[in-house]
Amino acid sequence: MTVDGVEEGLMAVVEFDNGTLGQVHDIYNAPHSLSGIEIIGSKGSISSPAAC
Repeated sequence: MTVDGVEEGLMAVVEFDNGTLGQVHDIYNAPHSLSGIEIIGSKGSISSPAAC
């Protein structure tokens, strides 16, 4: 996913010291897409759209 050699997005999986895994992804060129954060755990989840 590049335009003129510049990346348009990223994805990563992060493992914390306590073994918890986190996933991060972002796409820079998706028109009309919403931004926000979502945390999903074994006891529930929480999400919030980004303030624009």
